[in-house]
Amino acid sequence: MLSQSFIDHTHCSESWKLNSLTATEEHYLVQIGYHRDWTYRSPSFAKPCIQVIYLVGGNSVFLAALESLHRRLSMIPQSFSDGVIVAIGYPLSPDSSTVMCPRRTKDLTPSAEVTSGLEGGADAFLDLIQDKLEDPVERRIQEPRGATIGKEALFGHSLRGIFVLHALCTRPNSFNCFLGGSLRI
Repeated sequence: MLSQSFIDHTHCSESWKLNSLTATEEHYLVQIGYHRDWTYRSPSFAKPCIQVIYLVGGNSVFLAALESLHRRLSMIPQSFSDGVIVAIGYPLSPDSSTVMCPRRTKDLTPSAEVTSGLEGGADAFLDLIQDKLEDPVERRIQEPRGATIGKEALFGHSLRGIFVLHALCTRPNSFNCFLGGSLRI
């Protein structure tokens, strides 16, 4: 699969698997992308402050978001703060015919009084992002690159946008910015 094999071999991105907080030990694919020239820059200040945007549904949006980051940052002055893309998705088998994982419905939907069990895991997914993902991301930015995390945003569209809206309504202080879009909103 392009979105998993491609990013493992570039200097501007990396990926790893993250285990869930639940007893079932679900795995997630975390993809992180940096500006392609970041390691070659010499910032004008000692510890640059890096903006981070978390993308839910990373399997389908990571490569496009990374390309957008590269294009945008190549057109602005070097003194401008870099950005980092962090995408949260699902490990897929190499022969998978889709980038969508059935687990995404459960992870991205809020709980309800009546449920089939295939939805309602949005709070657990938010816990995963805050409790198990933010620290490894911070370490990957601080240690090799000497940067600190500045503002953090959460982005999602469609079903992922509903998840972002749920995060905004239930945990408004968890991110500095919430970017959610959906025809259902």
